[in-house]
Amino acid sequence: MAGKPAEERIHTLHPYGGKGVNIPLSRYQAMSDTILSIFAETPEISYKELGILVEKRLSGVLDGSIPWLMETVRLDLMARGIIIKISQNPVRLRLVDKE
Repeated sequence: MAGKPAEERIHTLHPYGGKGVNIPLSRYQAMSDTILSIFAETPEISYKELGILVEKRLSGVLDGSIPWLMETVRLDLMARGIIIKISQNPVRLRLVDKE
């Protein structure tokens, strides 16, 4: 009897040279899609506001720590040049201009 096939995974990147983590691709995609949909509605957002909106949308949808997953995927999106930090205090984020 064959076991369940291994779930596809992604190794995330870190923008500041830190180590990424190896997470299930389905969890990464769900979080990435959620973050990007929030940016589509709100082009610039504080880190705190992003966390609140992500938690509202994914609570009960994803298991595990939603804040940890959001931070992991946010750092990966920064490392990939998709989002950028535009201020430090408070931390504000936006999509990178595609021009």
